[in-house]
This record gives sequence, structure tokens and C-alpha cells, in this order.
Amino acid sequence: MKESKAMEDQKISMSVYFIHLLFAVYFIVLTAERIQSIVRSVRDPAVLLFGDGFNRYVYLVTFLSLAVSLIYLTVTSGNLFTGVFTRSARVHKSIRMERLCIAAGLILVSGMVHTEYTVAPIQFGAYGALIVAIIIQTAFTQQQSDKPVLLWLSVAFLTAFSMAIPVMYRSDIANAALFHVAEAITALVLVAMFTRMLYKVFCKDATNLFYFVSMLTALVLDTVLIVMRSREEINWFVLVSLIATCVLFLIGRLWDRLLSRNR
Repeated sequence: MKESKAMEDQKISMSVYFIHLLFAVYFIVLTAERIQSIVRSVRDPAVLLFGDGFNRYVYLVTFLSLAVSLIYLTVTSGNLFTGVFTRSARVHKSIRMERLCIAAGLILVSGMVHTEYTVAPIQFGAYGALIVAIIIQTAFTQQQSDKPVLLWLSVAFLTAFSMAIPVMYRSDIANAALFHVAEAITALVLVAMFTRMLYKVFCKDATNLFYFVSMLTALVLDTVLIVMRSREEINWFVLVSLIATCVLFLIGRLWDRLLSRNR
């Protein structure tokens, strides 16, 4: 009884509290944005949610992503939202970061498909909260890192990598069906890779996230999409983000090699 009371009286650090708070903001804001898009699409008679293959996929993926991620989050870390209102160690100790990272990846899938009435600035606000949480975690862990510069380069690489994940947009090119399949595969694969690196940031060692497989996969898949749609429209956001990702990858690998040589 005394131990339970002591746990209730204990407070978690402000850094842990803000990390949990920012994850909660990420889930709440992204969920709200996705739901408003669905509701407005349903109410608009001009929008046929399952009218063609593209709509069937993006709306089904949005439904499934929201449902699976929120159920998973509630079952594994339901106290996340309670923790917004308290710094009680008893509440926050039950929040598992590895579960939050998985849930973050699951719900991110819904943000990687363009449904009608999508509000991109609100989505970016949700993603911004997640990036700030990553920065806070990195600032906390750099004190124990023997390669702090490489750690920050890894976080910069991860941020650029996340922005290089393409949102699935409708296209009217000649091979539109093939392009949409490539878009879907690219988004799912890169979200999975991002989620793995996100897990490393919060649960393992994120000092070196410069994986050749992740970089090569993003480079090949993004390039294929950009080239396929180049005559219709160039996705400059993804292109610039991909270039930044490549540059940071090269810098990180070179810096790691220099550190190894100086040992």
C-alpha cells in the first residue's frame, strides 16, 4: 500500500511528460483530420467513396489504419491520453514507448493516402509534434552517446526520410493503375522502415540510422514514382526531401567512417 502511494506521489521528468504529450497530440490531431475528411466526403454526393479502384483503396486504407491503430493504442497504452493531465509516475509508467512507435506507424498509413477534403496543414501539425518528440528524446539521450554529432545527423536523416514518403495521389497518366499500385507499395514500405527507425530512437540506440537498405529503397521507389508522373506533374516536395535524405545519408556515412578511423 505504501509503495503504491509512493508511486502516485512520484512525478516523471518533464522530458518524458512532453514526449508522451506530443505523441498524444500526434494521434489526436491526425485522427481528427482523417475523420473530418471521411465525414465531409460521405456528406458530399459528388464524392463516391467506393466509386473506383483508387477511392476504394484510399478510403479502405484510411478506415483500417485508423481503426487498427486506435484499437492497438487503446489496448496497449490507453493511459497516454490520461497522462496529458498528470505527471503521475503511476500513470506514465504503464505507457510503453515501443507500442507507441508501432501505433504511430499504423496511423501514419492513413495520412499517406489523399482522400477528399484532406487538410494538409493540419496533418503537418501532427507530424511536427512527432518530430519535436524525436528532438526531445535525442537531446535527452545525447548525454549518454559517445557519438553525439552522428546521433543528431541520424535524427536529421530520419526527419528527411519521413518527408520523402510520398502521399498517394490520383493520377491520370496512361498507366495510372500501375502508378497507383507503385504509390501504394512505396508508401507502405517506407512507412514500415520509418517506424523501425522511430522505434530505434525511443527504445534502442539511434546513433547510426544510416541503413543502406532503407536509403536504397527510398531512392529507387521514389525515383520510379517521380519519373512515371514527370510528364503530368513533378512532386517537388518528395524530390527535394529525397535529395536532402541522400545528402544527409552520405554525410552521416562519411562522418561515421571518420570517427572509426580516428579511434
